[in-house]
Amino acid sequence: MSFWEGGGSLVIAVPQDLAQQVLADGYHCSRRRRVPASRNQESALRAYRRCQPYRPAVLLEVLSLPAGVGSVPHKDGIKLSTSHLPAYCLARVSLDQAVAAPPIFPASGQPHSEGLQAPALNLSRPHGPCLMRLSLGSAQQA
Repeated sequence: MSFWEGGGSLVIAVPQDLAQQVLADGYHCSRRRRVPASRNQESALRAYRRCQPYRPAVLLEVLSLPAGVGSVPHKDGIKLSTSHLPAYCLARVSLDQAVAAPPIFPASGQPHSEGLQAPALNLSRPHGPCLMRLSLGSAQQA
């Protein structure tokens, strides 16, 4: 049996540019009270792409959960009942274990044609219904 009630491994996808800081400071939620996680790499990437379609992701494996942190099934993943997952609970998924990121398709479901460009987006803040934002411990104290 695994360290969490459902068994198996848990994976979190984070923005590539924040991965090192998340590994150093842990995963902090600023707009949520629970940490989103997935049961496998494909689900983690799919959930990440819903909110961050053009920002590269890094997969982190949840190695353990702090005492008292439970899990609640949610959609095709789970929510960890904490707003902070310490750094010692996380490890980068190695390249030989990582799955390739799914291709980004427009709403039509067909791949982009050559010559077409993806729309320009302001990626400095989240868009649409997904307002996921990672706040990091050192950034909160500043």
